[in-house]
Amino acid sequence: MSAARRSQNAYNDATFVTSFWAGLWLLWLSTRDPENAESVGLYGPVLAQAIVSLMFLGGAIGKLTPEYWSGEAFYHLYFLQKASGVYPWLREAVSDATLRWLAGGFAKTVIVAELCVGGCFLLSSRTTLWLSVFTMAGVVAISTSLLFSVMGSLIGISLAGIMLSRLTQPGPATACSARDEPARDEPARSAVATLC
Repeated sequence: MSAARRSQNAYNDATFVTSFWAGLWLLWLSTRDPENAESVGLYGPVLAQAIVSLMFLGGAIGKLTPEYWSGEAFYHLYFLQKASGVYPWLREAVSDATLRWLAGGFAKTVIVAELCVGGCFLLSSRTTLWLSVFTMAGVVAISTSLLFSVMGSLIGISLAGIMLSRLTQPGPATACSARDEPARDEPARSAVATLC
């Protein structure tokens, strides 16, 4: 089996894993009482960040091998074999020793970034969810669009967690919040209720 085929199989396996955990999060969300928005706004983002962190910790721990830490694995996967992005240009522009040095730095950056995102569940907040979204988008951008099948569900629950976190934050009065207050003008109140 070719290395490209094995790589595609790994993406498929990771897609099933991330989709499974995102599906569990969606199941949890769908079974919550809609009248208890504060609870959903409190626990939804924390659980979303925990799932994203779990996936990144798994990836980081899997890369804590001598081949990955030294950059040898990334040297072969990206700097020698990748036919898109900046990699073909690098092969032409710099020496093999420089490519190996770049791969070593790249490997350490990837592993440390994965460990940092993996630890974000300790600081669960909207900021850490945004950090996770940008990190996942960056991973897809520097790697391959095939990774979007892996990261898409995680990006989705992160964005949903960001939106749910707004349920616990006091905000400015909106037209929709006016429907719960006594209105002086009943026709105006019914128009707002129709919009919301």
